[in-house]
Amino acid sequence: LSSKIAFALVGLGAYLRFFTDFSALQFSVIVLVCIVAINVLGVSKASGLQIAIVLFCIVCLLVMTAMGMDTVDPALFEPAFPEGAGGILSGAAFVFVSYAGVTKIASIAEEVSDPSRNIPLGMLGAQLTAMALYAGIAWLITGHTPYQNLATDITPITTTADAIFGPAGSLFFAVVAVIALVSMANAG
Repeated sequence: LSSKIAFALVGLGAYLRFFTDFSALQFSVIVLVCIVAINVLGVSKASGLQIAIVLFCIVCLLVMTAMGMDTVDPALFEPAFPEGAGGILSGAAFVFVSYAGVTKIASIAEEVSDPSRNIPLGMLGAQLTAMALYAGIAWLITGHTPYQNLATDITPITTTADAIFGPAGSLFFAVVAVIALVSMANAG
């Protein structure tokens, strides 16, 4: 969970460049202190906000995917493995920590009705949702950005949003990314 929080807070720094020159490390520490304070004061309040944020982010990603389907360039998918399969495996390992949320479902087992049925369904549902969203967004990003540019692009969501919606979309999705990363840190 600490890795998940660190992953989120480091990613947060990349998107902050859209809004401020403030040190990403200092901002991340401030966010972490705020998250800890909120959870100490009232976990129930934080969990209600967490659900709203996750739903908002999922809707935004689905809208971007739906709107971006028409502008995907099939030529950008060739070659399929320009650097070999190692790049895909290292990328998968890098984001694996994002899937850690499925273990949270098991931690609330005592509060779940019919846990022998609902916990496995919840874990499977969470895993499949995350996998589908990740695959769809990866497909969308790859279909809008040459792979040579992806190697150095630290904010591929905003790059793709710019290609689909223009500069206003890029700024909007930078805000969505910041909200999502703060939410991811809070979940940890």
